[in-house]
Amino acid sequence: MRSTYIEGDVVFSNVFAYGPQMPRTPLTVPLLSIWFPLYLDWIELPPWRSRPYAGIQHGDCAIFYPMQEVTSDGVIQEGETGNYTPVDQRTPLVKRIGGRPGDEVEIVNGENLLNGESDPYNSKRRWEIEVRLPRGYSVEQIQKNAEEYTKRHENSDGTITYRLIVTQKQRKFWGDKCPLVAKKYKGANLYEIEKVVVPYMGFKIPLNSDTHRLYIETIRNIAHNRRQKFECSVKDGEKHYAINGKPIRSFTFDDDCYFVEGDNLPGSSDSRSWGFVLRAHFKARAGRVLFNKYTIWDIKRWFLSPNVK
Repeated sequence: MRSTYIEGDVVFSNVFAYGPQMPRTPLTVPLLSIWFPLYLDWIELPPWRSRPYAGIQHGDCAIFYPMQEVTSDGVIQEGETGNYTPVDQRTPLVKRIGGRPGDEVEIVNGENLLNGESDPYNSKRRWEIEVRLPRGYSVEQIQKNAEEYTKRHENSDGTITYRLIVTQKQRKFWGDKCPLVAKKYKGANLYEIEKVVVPYMGFKIPLNSDTHRLYIETIRNIAHNRRQKFECSVKDGEKHYAINGKPIRSFTFDDDCYFVEGDNLPGSSDSRSWGFVLRAHFKARAGRVLFNKYTIWDIKRWFLSPNVK
């Protein structure tokens, strides 16, 4: 979420905005569980929350429990039935809401389109681009028009290749000819995503090659969180799907879903790669930074009000 939030920020959260939730794993030690996973998964209650006063809005910086397992270094792993952590015992993530139930989301050349129009929150996002500049180009000019820069190599024509982390405004300064540094997941370019409808409660899709690439990660995650075994096999050139050994030809979503993205696109793992997030997984709306636990002496981050919206 750089530069909205940085690693180690301790953030105030508003659980009433999305509605307080009942604990799903009641057999736990609440405070010590922050440092040690002290819980028993003998009882796991279904999700229940009270009525929210605001609800999940487009552009919110939302705190949620991931749909998949997260390792200690923050890497999201594909869930397996034999490796299950209760939802409310997972490490929460913070991402920006980029699409609500029923919205059409599309990504073209790295920028989001929401229902066919440019997403106003593109101005909060960061991209990594590659530029070739003549030797002797002003370093001050690079620093002025990039948040970060790295010298890559010198070219035979006398130019130097740099990689820059830029805002939307800075990206326009360098021009459309400067390519985005590719970010891929399972061979797919995450800066080019075809138009997809964000699932809503009751949304039913047939399972075929077209819906496979758009929704398969989300369906696999939902099955995992229900401790079900989801299978996808290929026979005679066609994909076949089954849950707990029972063949299925369609799938109906029984909860609203949301498309989430980090503001720092080059370093963010989000819905572009691991699918949508169910409403039941959202915990609170993120707000003001209390302090940074890694640099607690840095008073510039005390009670900081980041540019959330």
